[in-house]
Amino acid sequence: MSSQKPSYVLVTGATGFIGAHVVDNLLARGFSVRGSTRSKQKGEQMKAARPQYASKLDFVVVEDFTQIGVFDSVMDGIDAVIHVASPFFYDTTNNEQELILPAINGVKSILSASAQSGSKVQRLVMTSSFASVVNPSSTPEPGFTYTAANWNPLTYEEAIDPKSDSVTAYRGSKKFAEIAAWDFVKEHKTKFDLVTLCPPMVFGPVVHPVPTVQQLNESNMVLWSVASGADPLPVTRVPGWIDARDLAEVHVQALLTPEAGGKRFVAASPEPFSYEYAADIIRDEFDWAKETVTTNYTMGQKPVGSYGIDGDTAARELGIKYRPFKETVIDLVGQIRKLAEWKLESPNRLKLLSDKGADANAGIALYHASRGRKEIVKLLLDKGADTNLYGGFYGTALQAASMEGHNEIVKMLLENGANADTQTKVSQQTALHVASAVGNNEIVRSLLDNGADTKVQDNYEDTALQEASENGHIEFVQMLLENGVEMKAQGPEDRAAL
Repeated sequence: MSSQKPSYVLVTGATGFIGAHVVDNLLARGFSVRGSTRSKQKGEQMKAARPQYASKLDFVVVEDFTQIGVFDSVMDGIDAVIHVASPFFYDTTNNEQELILPAINGVKSILSASAQSGSKVQRLVMTSSFASVVNPSSTPEPGFTYTAANWNPLTYEEAIDPKSDSVTAYRGSKKFAEIAAWDFVKEHKTKFDLVTLCPPMVFGPVVHPVPTVQQLNESNMVLWSVASGADPLPVTRVPGWIDARDLAEVHVQALLTPEAGGKRFVAASPEPFSYEYAADIIRDEFDWAKETVTTNYTMGQKPVGSYGIDGDTAARELGIKYRPFKETVIDLVGQIRKLAEWKLESPNRLKLLSDKGADANAGIALYHASRGRKEIVKLLLDKGADTNLYGGFYGTALQAASMEGHNEIVKMLLENGANADTQTKVSQQTALHVASAVGNNEIVRSLLDNGADTKVQDNYEDTALQEASENGHIEFVQMLLENGVEMKAQGPEDRAAL
């Protein structure tokens, strides 16, 4: 990288959760920013919300950034790139064609544009993921710490396997896209250097256009579900996290620090998190949350990570100071509470829109509402919302409500025609699978009372009985057996529930 400081930075995915924070960080430092976005409207909204930077901020619409050549015409004057955009679709039917190759091609597209003749780009900073670092199939020894030297051992063949779920495919997309970036720089001997960043879970307040709570990014939505009354609480699968504002600072410092060129960093707070700890914070800090946050967990326990994550190297070499988890939770929940009160989360306003002819299925509203908003579910059902419409991470509204423990919503959906046996498109799990796995007695009973098929197998050939057995839910095993499930039902490799 040249010793000359860049002045005009292209940020891909600029209207997304992380990208918008990066844009704001750059603007505050006096840089000119060009943001790429799939939505012209979101670009206009972001610019309108920042009138003080009207002369410093412009947007270009790139509807499909995975196509080679789409960035070639937007590089005029650009001397640095922060590549945040990456595809992620929950309902993929072909992991390779719909998720992994698009991620790889997106990287190649921005790299080839940055390397074209006449390019002024000095450095490219790329958002990868802790998913490309961690080995989810291994239990680390006590005291083990993941660093930037670690790579997820997932193979390409495993990632594209039709039996692999969307989370596995996502891990593959991040790993192989990052590898493609390093290979490109090496093979083409680019004039610019590369820095890659591998953050784990990202939480924090939003600064991009989010008109409704339902349109929050997935990590913030899960954290908000704690405030909304999720019971049981979501499972903390990775103990690492970072505030979006700190991650934006990491991106910009990685761009500006000469010694960072050619390096890979894990950007993560040294403080582990858990959703139980988040529940403690929310209940203690917000009076209204005392009525909504579940007490169905062991309260007052600070989280302890099952392994370490080296965020210290990034902090030291890039000059970063991480926020505490408590600050992040308070800032996000306080912001989203206001959004829930004044935006479309308000049942009265939603009723007004519905009365004026708004589509009850727009934006898979029922799926999102089923993650804890009973009054909105009722309103949408009264307006004829499709209970079997495929939504996001969990599949259908019924699967989302079952996973997050909202039994009254489960009953409402079943009474309004929700199919208890619908399977997710990737993992092929039903609502009974997920309710049996997380151990929700009432929901399992509601599903069984409504004729849920106990013999359905997922992509790993597991039934609900095997899910309950593997997760130690004895009472659910008994309940399933009482409903005629065969104890000798076999899973993969002739693995019976027993």
